[in-house]
Amino acid sequence: MVQDCAVLLMRERQGLTRDQALEEYLVYQIGLFEYLQLFQIASEIVDGKYQPENTLGHGPEQFVRTLFNLSIGLFASLMDKDNRAINVFDVWVVLYPEKKQRIVEVWKKIEPHMYLIRRFRNDVAFHATKDLVRYLETRELFQAKKAEVLPAMQEFFDLAAELMKEQQKALPKFPDEIDPILKKARPSASLKEIAGLKSFFILR
Repeated sequence: MVQDCAVLLMRERQGLTRDQALEEYLVYQIGLFEYLQLFQIASEIVDGKYQPENTLGHGPEQFVRTLFNLSIGLFASLMDKDNRAINVFDVWVVLYPEKKQRIVEVWKKIEPHMYLIRRFRNDVAFHATKDLVRYLETRELFQAKKAEVLPAMQEFFDLAAELMKEQQKALPKFPDEIDPILKKARPSASLKEIAGLKSFFILR
């Protein structure tokens, strides 16, 4: 059964090469880092470590809700079904083949909720429908399903954290492998600029 799901997962990306996976992995890392930064800010507001300037008469709850909405949009963008967008599960399977079963198991837990997550991204978080009725319906539907959706999202981040910890071991040549990718993406950049860009992606 897991093998069948793995085939289904990779159906549209049969020709994904390691170099392509590495390039998409960099895009994924940027999105993941941005998500984690939003989460840290929200956590510090909840804990009272950071009090945002109250210029609109909004309290901490409103600021946290805004950050939460944006984080859902970022989350959806890490596993889009559009061929022009990233699906990190495809990338993970190529770069962490020994973790294929675990990756597919997590996908199976998230996939049933992806329609709602993407709908929230499209109607509320990023694109924002102009239809107020649909906008509010989508927010309310997500709120009603949050107890089911959030644990599935947590499964994703548990796996993401697990793979981040194993990155140096699983991808020992990662710093060298991304050099040509970055140079291709920024052909006019100096060696110093490439090194600075590369340092963003190297986990310490």
